[in-house]
Amino acid sequence: MVLKITLDKEGNLLKLEIEKASPYTSLNTAALDCVKKISSFPPIPPELARDTITFSIPLEYKIL
Repeated sequence: MVLKITLDKEGNLLKLEIEKASPYTSLNTAALDCVKKISSFPPIPPELARDTITFSIPLEYKIL
C-alpha cells in the first residue's frame, strides 16, 4: 500500500489519503490510524521555501 501525506511548514498534518490500497481494509485502516497518532512531524526546512509538502510512503505488511 502507499500513503500520501501533506504537511504544512510547521509539520502539521493537512491531508492523509491512501494512494494505493492493500486488499485488506483492516490494514488500510491501521496504516491511516498510525499516521494520525503521530503528534507532529518535523517542520519543512526553511531552505525549501515551501508552505506545504506532499510525499508518498510505501508500506509493506508481512503477515506471519
